[in-house]
Amino acid sequence: MAVATIGIASSPLLAAEASPAPHENPATAPWVFDGVSLLGHYSETLDCILARDPEGVKLIAGEMPRANTPDELEDAIGDFMSSGHALAQLVLDIDGGLATARALLSQFRPEEAEEGLGVAARKLAKAYLELKAMEGAAQDTGQWFGVASTPGDVELRSAYSQVEEGLLSVRSLLDLLRDMLQSLRQQIEELEEPRAELFRPTQLTLSVRPVSAFVGDEIGFWGSLTSEGEPLPGRRVTVLLDGAPADTVQTGPGGTYRGSLVLPYRYVPEMTVQALFYPQGDDIGLYLGCSSPVVTVKTLFYNTRLSLSVPGQAYPGRELAIAGKFDYGSAPLPQSRTIRVYWNGEAIASEAVAESFTFKFNIDGDTAPGKYDFTVFVTAQKRYAPTWATVEVEVVKVVPAIDIDAPGMVLLPLGFGIKGKAYSALGPLQDASLRIGLGDWEMTTTSLADGSFNARVNTGMSLTLGGPENLEVRVMPKEPWHAPSYAQVGLWVVNPVHIGGLLLVLVIIVLPVASGMRRLRRGEAEAAFPGELQPAPALIGEEGAGPGADMFKAMAKGSPEAILLTLYRRVLGLILGITAVALRPHHTLREFARQCAPYLGPLAGYFQEFTALVERLLYSRHRLGEEEATRGRQLSQSIEEGLKGESA
Repeated sequence: MAVATIGIASSPLLAAEASPAPHENPATAPWVFDGVSLLGHYSETLDCILARDPEGVKLIAGEMPRANTPDELEDAIGDFMSSGHALAQLVLDIDGGLATARALLSQFRPEEAEEGLGVAARKLAKAYLELKAMEGAAQDTGQWFGVASTPGDVELRSAYSQVEEGLLSVRSLLDLLRDMLQSLRQQIEELEEPRAELFRPTQLTLSVRPVSAFVGDEIGFWGSLTSEGEPLPGRRVTVLLDGAPADTVQTGPGGTYRGSLVLPYRYVPEMTVQALFYPQGDDIGLYLGCSSPVVTVKTLFYNTRLSLSVPGQAYPGRELAIAGKFDYGSAPLPQSRTIRVYWNGEAIASEAVAESFTFKFNIDGDTAPGKYDFTVFVTAQKRYAPTWATVEVEVVKVVPAIDIDAPGMVLLPLGFGIKGKAYSALGPLQDASLRIGLGDWEMTTTSLADGSFNARVNTGMSLTLGGPENLEVRVMPKEPWHAPSYAQVGLWVVNPVHIGGLLLVLVIIVLPVASGMRRLRRGEAEAAFPGELQPAPALIGEEGAGPGADMFKAMAKGSPEAILLTLYRRVLGLILGITAVALRPHHTLREFARQCAPYLGPLAGYFQEFTALVERLLYSRHRLGEEEATRGRQLSQSIEEGLKGESA
């Protein structure tokens, strides 16, 4: 049983000008493609822009492989991420340029301040263009996923709404930077001579309570705006949360201000709060802008851990059950959590589950064997942070077993029956295609519902005498979870027809050959082979008893067939005497001729041709024609003359 346990990790939050931790760590979260996941990456990108963190945007873009991305969305995603990176860098540069201009202005260096504001203004114009490109890309993405046409998909709508809110926050930030830039320019315009009393410094304090709160909870802030110890009533103070404008309040009669903020559902360990004042209206040319110290608020939320367990193996076309369990530590248990399930990067389900759950789905029958990722994303739920877990699943095909019940011996050319069963640990193979083969004979059949099969294999004539053969059974399963299988059993094949023919040849040929060998040993070789054709020694009694009697009765004396067999018998006797190659019962005439070939030299070809002629006579219904009989006499004469020449 494979188990994976993964929880969300909190990263330290930097100050407003640095990078906050994103909702999910893009360096560790697995990339899966669906609308909710993609829009979540969009929201993370917008968070990085508000935090003036171009490197964070670059990191998110780098962790978004395009393997599963539809071609229609390539341009929209590319535009959003590239413009996001450019915009984050522009915001960082503009913010720094305004800070430098304020410092130069306080030092009565208006020319240099104006030059810096000019650069900031050009970058701000580019920033608005990049934001417009991002808004267009987000709109194209929403249209592709049909956000407007699928109101029932709450998760998708929520994810898209977060992107819209993030884009509005970025536009508010650019508007704030634009107003600050205009205020500084107006101050420069009204600066006619460097008089110290013209620009009065301002001071802004900020207090926040509580400094530790749950996401979604409200925190209060208050402070005062003064200039050289004197309160400044009726002035607008902008409150920034993690560097983005979150609220605008007005100072009271004593220069004090007060308000509250709701911490967004951003699951990071810290958020920053800062107050900002810049001169507007009649204050331009009279007061310098200022900002309060940054106050850090510790954010609280319930960490979620999720463990997944899967069986050791899964199979194409069959159900896979994934068991999951949440661990909230000492936090109160929620009634349910919404999970998004992915199989190898593709979304397959979204549903609400309890603390312990089992998710089941059928693996596609076309799934190739291999290792696949099963990933579960848990969406955020108010105080409960999002998390994810992934586990590797090995998909395999089972090789079935084949039981074969076949006879131990098969007589040719008779058919024989075979039965058996194909099955595996997952059950019998139903309607599987089976191919059964024995040598050159083959047939096909189909298994029954219980995996059993019963078939008959029809054989035919063969030149083989017999011997061991393998009966092969190949199975092509219908079920996608079964792999093709193969099995074989050994059995004996016996050819009675061929054996009977060989025995007949032995009766006709071997006995006279033995007599000829005895004459050769007595030095009577010349007498045994007269020039005139002599009748062959009788192999059958006068009454016709013994093997081959029917055949010889059918042959008329002096017929071409009888003459050819007599000639072959004579030649065989000579060869046995010279080569000493034994003609054994299991030999065919053709095999005997091949074994004698090395001893016969140039006569081997004549003997093999003569043997083929005799086999044709013995094992077929063919009757010799005059040309074949003449050729047999020529071959016999050539072989005899050659053998006698060697013996002389």
